[in-house]
Amino acid sequence: MSQDGAPNFVSIPNWVRRTGISRSKTYELLAAGELSARKVGRRTLIDLKAGLVWLDKQHAPKISMPFAKRRRTEVV
Repeated sequence: MSQDGAPNFVSIPNWVRRTGISRSKTYELLAAGELSARKVGRRTLIDLKAGLVWLDKQHAPKISMPFAKRRRTEVV
């Protein structure tokens, strides 16, 4: 635990709950070296501070409103 009471490392399920990143995507990021982790027995523990720094560096997607459906008007 760090001095502020937050854990230094979190389990994969805890990481998924905290970030919303899926379990399979988390394993992809670990395999690619994007996230750092330690193996303790059978558990994989992600470095929380480094993971949150990585998450902050990711670009937010540009979200736009979908095109409104155009209504056809009948010509009389």
